[in-house]
Amino acid sequence: MPKSEQFNSYTEQEALEEASKMQVKIKAGEVEDYNGAEKMIENEKLDEESYQKFFEEKTNYPVDDRDYWKKKETDPSVKQYVVKDGIVPALIHEKWDHDTDLKSLENVIKYCYENKIYGKTLETAINLITSKKQIERSKRRDDYIREEEFYKNEEFYKKEGFYEKGLMKSTRDENEVWAGEISHIIGHFSSEIYKTGRKDLIRKLNNYCIKGILSLKEIDVGGGVLVYSNLIIDKIKNTGKNPLPFKESGFDNEEFLKLLADYAHYNDREYSIENAKENHDKLIAIKHFDETGEFDKYFNPWGDEIAFDKKEPTEITDGVYVDVDGTLVVGENQLNQKLVEKLYEYKNQGKKVIIFTAGDATAQAKRLKKLGLAVTDPYPEIPQKASDEDREKIKRESVGDFEVVSKGDYLGKKLEITIDDFSQDQLKNILGIFSKEHQQV
Repeated sequence: MPKSEQFNSYTEQEALEEASKMQVKIKAGEVEDYNGAEKMIENEKLDEESYQKFFEEKTNYPVDDRDYWKKKETDPSVKQYVVKDGIVPALIHEKWDHDTDLKSLENVIKYCYENKIYGKTLETAINLITSKKQIERSKRRDDYIREEEFYKNEEFYKKEGFYEKGLMKSTRDENEVWAGEISHIIGHFSSEIYKTGRKDLIRKLNNYCIKGILSLKEIDVGGGVLVYSNLIIDKIKNTGKNPLPFKESGFDNEEFLKLLADYAHYNDREYSIENAKENHDKLIAIKHFDETGEFDKYFNPWGDEIAFDKKEPTEITDGVYVDVDGTLVVGENQLNQKLVEKLYEYKNQGKKVIIFTAGDATAQAKRLKKLGLAVTDPYPEIPQKASDEDREKIKRESVGDFEVVSKGDYLGKKLEITIDDFSQDQLKNILGIFSKEHQQV
């Protein structure tokens, strides 16, 4: 229904009440104008309705639509999580069964994310998770391939008092969850929570993960621990800002950081030790950025640390290197036409023009192509049954005027001309890229 028709369907009293609510939100500084107030009120209504459905009526529940991917081929706006009638979710009851409750709870949270419901419903779902005590399942000797491994673990559990503290059991009570199971569920949705702006819920979930790690001396039960460091490092590399500073993240915990640094003392699995060290180094790198505005390490798009000489090189790499987000693409996903014209001027002068990004180069190339810029598609879609001749033709036609590459390819290099919304110092201090001439957009 069009907004004008929807407004006219209100009674005069309802319209006055709605307008009054909007004024309150504008005066409180929650929004800037009536459009923002209207949107906020609509979201609050949706949130309240969803809360009623999921946690009070107990008869409607979100489920993963099995036909989602098939529907998406013809309808890009289709939702993955749909509300199904007549389901009584087990997680509302005292009982806590992994196969039904945890999956149902995960679906609630993912439904909230997909529909941008970030209030009471999401809060209640996160509270249900964080109210549960994490415990480990006690192992039997026949669970192990080697007996010495069993005895070594048993010795550690007894020394740390796991049995006395009720952290190691063969059965669990209603207020307990197996740490590995809840960690797996958290890992499935933890990255999405950063899109909500609910810093309180992010900290609560992070603190819950840390509590499990510290009590069980086990990094692998951390759920979303690595998510924070990867997401924030990526965000800093793309925007130059940290939306959730280290001190506000929940990870500013000395005992937790010490456990990560000394993890070999608790676990001798090589992969887990490397994982703990990687977590530690990334968190400290974020802390360092918050304090200094620069990274003392460089991480590639996959989160791996890359060493480079921080001394500015004398050799200059020829060409013009232009950034994407905030530079070539501005506003509401629109090409910066003046800059596009400038790039063609450089190209006509015989200069090499490269588009580079701190994000996914392939995804950015496809995005720029859809916006109408003639860029090379690195992975063009080629029909499986296409002939060799047709394949070559598709590849030739996919070559554009500009190539899109990763900024990581120029780590430690000095470029002739850079065009970016980052300052010259930010390019150097955050991305390890030097430039002879810099144009900040």
